[in-house]
Amino acid sequence: MNDNSTTAPPLDDTRQEALSISANHPQPPIQQASELIRDVHGHAVNALWDFWSGEVRAAVGDVVGATVAVGRAVLAAKAHIGHGNLDGLLGHPDFPLDDRAAQMFLRIARHPILSDETNYADLPHGLVGLYMLSGLDANVVEEGLRTGEIHSAMTLKDTKALCEAHRTQRDTPNASPESSV
Repeated sequence: MNDNSTTAPPLDDTRQEALSISANHPQPPIQQASELIRDVHGHAVNALWDFWSGEVRAAVGDVVGATVAVGRAVLAAKAHIGHGNLDGLLGHPDFPLDDRAAQMFLRIARHPILSDETNYADLPHGLVGLYMLSGLDANVVEEGLRTGEIHSAMTLKDTKALCEAHRTQRDTPNASPESSV
């Protein structure tokens, strides 16, 4: 062995020396650049998420709007052809709805809160869910939208539970929200 060789200091001493050097000196430019890139990337990702969330939310609103538009078209057709003549239209080979679907669209279009375009983006986008909500009182739907109980990501299970809770409250004399649980 060569006696002129130097031994490395213990790892703990090396680590301590590195810590004291980094505490007394600014970060190396590459580390600063790396942190800046991470920060900018995080903001860019969040901006993309915000953008696409807005795009999808608008598209969901378009789906609800289209549902209401179908209902309004059926209402207009019904008004034009006269009461009792809708069956003939429903039986026409080019008419795209059966009686059940037409009734669902009609009820949604007649609901004052569900048919208000300012609420479209906050409503569930499925026909069945909207139809279920159309059976609720306008005040209940309005309150549900205000509190977030009704929202665009509602599942049918959520919608059924909400409608059932309000039906129980409506059908039970003197029911309070707590007693219907």
